[in-house]
Amino acid sequence: MASILLVDDNTLVIAALTDLLEADGHDVIAHEGVASAVAFIEGGTHVDVALIDYWLSGETAEQVLVALRRTRPDVAVVLITGGSETASVETTRWLGVLDGIDGFLQKPFLREDLRLLFEKLGL
Repeated sequence: MASILLVDDNTLVIAALTDLLEADGHDVIAHEGVASAVAFIEGGTHVDVALIDYWLSGETAEQVLVALRRTRPDVAVVLITGGSETASVETTRWLGVLDGIDGFLQKPFLREDLRLLFEKLGL
């Protein structure tokens, strides 16, 4: 199974996704903010895929995406978002496309949607 970096600012989302992913046999490393996620990435720990909420408590995940592409271009990147107060889900999807993401899921999403996406990514 896959080693997954999960980045989200909502502890309830982190807990729910961690439970779901671990129940499917994946290893999950969760971070609540940009700075800790970037430090983790730059530390060089192996992950197969990154599930990243684009809008993180007044910040965007741009720095996280840049760190991944700079140090670990082989890691599949999936944006998970429900949009924000200032940007729609579709705008967020296009921002991710411009950043070279490998997948996109709109919150809330079904477990089966995540499984199908992982299958598409070869995980």
